[in-house]
Amino acid sequence: MKEKILIFGGTTEGRELAEALLKAGVPHVVSVATEYGKEIELSSGEESLLVGRKNKQDMIKLLTTGEYSMVVDATHPFATLVSSEIEAACRETGTDYLRLKRPLDEWDEEGTVKVSSANEASKVIEDIDGNILILTGSKDLRELLAGISDISRIYVRVLPSIDSLNKCLEAGLSGKQIIAMQGPFSQDMNAALIKEIGACAILTKESGSSGGFEEKLSAARDCKVKCVVIVNPEKDKGSDSNSCKSVKEVLERLNCIREKDTGSTSQAVNQGKTITLAGMGPGSSDYWTLEFVQALKDADVVFGAKTVLDELAEQIKKGFSFGQDAYSPADGQPFISQYDPEKILEYLGDHPECKRPVVVYSGDISLCSGAKGGEKVFLEKGFPVKKISGISSIALFASRLSLPLEDTMVVSAHGRKCNVNGFAKVNEHLLVLPSGLQDAKEIIDGLDAGLSVTAGINLGGKAAQAPGDKSDGLKEAVFQVTDTNELLNYNGKVLLYIHNPKVFSAKINAGLRDSDLTRGKVPMTKEDIRALSIRRLGLKKGAVLWDVGAGTGSISMEAALLDPTIDVYAVERKDEAVELLLENKKKFGLGNVTVVKGLAPDVLRDLPKPDSVFVGGSGGNLEEILAAARSANPDASVVINCVTLETMAETVGVLDKMGIADADIIQVNVSRYEKKGSYHLADAQNPVYIISF
Repeated sequence: MKEKILIFGGTTEGRELAEALLKAGVPHVVSVATEYGKEIELSSGEESLLVGRKNKQDMIKLLTTGEYSMVVDATHPFATLVSSEIEAACRETGTDYLRLKRPLDEWDEEGTVKVSSANEASKVIEDIDGNILILTGSKDLRELLAGISDISRIYVRVLPSIDSLNKCLEAGLSGKQIIAMQGPFSQDMNAALIKEIGACAILTKESGSSGGFEEKLSAARDCKVKCVVIVNPEKDKGSDSNSCKSVKEVLERLNCIREKDTGSTSQAVNQGKTITLAGMGPGSSDYWTLEFVQALKDADVVFGAKTVLDELAEQIKKGFSFGQDAYSPADGQPFISQYDPEKILEYLGDHPECKRPVVVYSGDISLCSGAKGGEKVFLEKGFPVKKISGISSIALFASRLSLPLEDTMVVSAHGRKCNVNGFAKVNEHLLVLPSGLQDAKEIIDGLDAGLSVTAGINLGGKAAQAPGDKSDGLKEAVFQVTDTNELLNYNGKVLLYIHNPKVFSAKINAGLRDSDLTRGKVPMTKEDIRALSIRRLGLKKGAVLWDVGAGTGSISMEAALLDPTIDVYAVERKDEAVELLLENKKKFGLGNVTVVKGLAPDVLRDLPKPDSVFVGGSGGNLEEILAAARSANPDASVVINCVTLETMAETVGVLDKMGIADADIIQVNVSRYEKKGSYHLADAQNPVYIISF
């Protein structure tokens, strides 16, 4: 169903529109160009986001998904190229297009110099003596400064993002010339900045009240400095049928277009409907709850995956009753093999007579990602949701094993990455939901020695299943696994119970000794330096760590052992080191370590966004590695180890160049004492600089 509104934003107007659509219950997605723009949107409460710069072809590809009914261009008034590509993409895909223009107030032009472009502004500034304060952002800096012979007198105020800082550096500016701040800025703050740098003139854009334009003009007048203004390129274009001057006008136009396309508002689709999400338990009607049966009896349409509906139909065909009332489906009650929430809503839109829809899931909905995703979509579209829990296979399995659930960890590896062996290391009792029997076999094959595993297959089935039984129908099997190939002789859904009797004898977060690791001639971060470095990484549950120049993998292995939910990507270019990494990964049974062979930063671009980055070796590419890390996540914590003075000097120079002024630098000297005859003598290790920010 084409119901979503796509907003190209990153501006105050875009955020105001998104907030208004959210309050009105209108589904929408906001597209922003940068990670910094994403952070601003998230802080404003927006969650439906697309991040990354898009050209015309990217936009066409996005619009041809059939997901969006309209595009609103709420980009900056000076982003003329982007606006033209948005409009062209909408025209080629037949998508409704609106341009939300920034309102422009009348302003006193006395004492200002008006120009039409950055190139023209450059020529004017070249003829002005003294320091210049640039307040137009980083986008056109290179073009602007290209026409100025002495850029040492140029100061710029830009957003505090990696992208903006990189553009400043690429334009030839040094750290003291860059003022990275997030607005809005008052007249007094602008005036203070003008005085602080001794500016003789400022350059700004005619960006309207939301861009703080009047505050900049007033500050320039108060400080008696010249003001060069790049005029708004939309100012003289006037209005057309696709332009709107306010959020209110967009909402009014939106209602007209949606009513024209659908013949009614979207609220009419869900009028009087509550969507019930129901868990049917393991499958057998013996485990259906009375609430579930009542929902089936009342439903005028039932949705679900084909396997779920087939089992449901089979149980109904066999017949059953609760108390004195035999169950029979409603007359003409359709079973629709569909669990995609968008497709379900499309069906309900085409069948307004369906007032009591039920979506059936296997097991308990609290353990079903499909139910969770469906609930989110239905609520976003304005449909009330009722949830009915079912008896879960987890509860049945625990009952079969007389296993107390309060002492048991439950993890899901169903269709998702899960470090099962990591969880088994730290939990005496572990229940696992695999994707299937083959996946269960692979999970068990990857476990440490000394663990016992029990499998539960088709829990809640009517009869016991013997090995090799591939017949239809639910048949239960519960047995201890001694040969993983035996699992493939069964048929159906499977759960695993893993028992680790040695968990209480394991040390808690004791770290690794250097002697624990397999070593060669590859450099290794020693255990004392390792402990301080990992502490400064600030790793949390679910964190992603890039270990660049991983060497033997001492940082990677120790970080991965901290918590099974931490994902470590050990990046190394040397063959010998890669072999050691794989050997140590196998030695410690770490499914949450991924060895990445290649040269950084090239291989970093395909890795998940990091929460922390450790650089043990850069191969001379430190600046590029840090730029890649900051581009992926500006908030990632970074720790760098340096042994030589040359590496330390290079690192500090790179940090200064990138404008990173908050780095914490310590030097660590470690000496180990060994007994020589009747004396204990110090064996000093090389001092190491640990830099973190």
